[in-house]
Amino acid sequence: MRYKVCRSNKDKQLHLISAEGSEAFEALPVAIRNLGPWTGSKEGEVVHLRLPLRSLLIDQGFVIVHTHVSKLKIENPIGAHVTALMGAM
Repeated sequence: MRYKVCRSNKDKQLHLISAEGSEAFEALPVAIRNLGPWTGSKEGEVVHLRLPLRSLLIDQGFVIVHTHVSKLKIENPIGAHVTALMGAM
């Protein structure tokens, strides 16, 4: 499964993490969609997300993060991916 990060054009510190694809965006609650318009940025594999973000994404279908883009740390550091994948086997 892949994820996509979008940033609100209304509030540049508001980031939305959701499953990739237009159908995933359309499935979001209207209140969340209306926090935009949204501009896409980063994409990746859900398994690379930090555990709390991954858990929220799986549980509720989206994650909202409010922080400056320079402080947005959504993926595990390089090397942690291998450990997470090996632990899943």
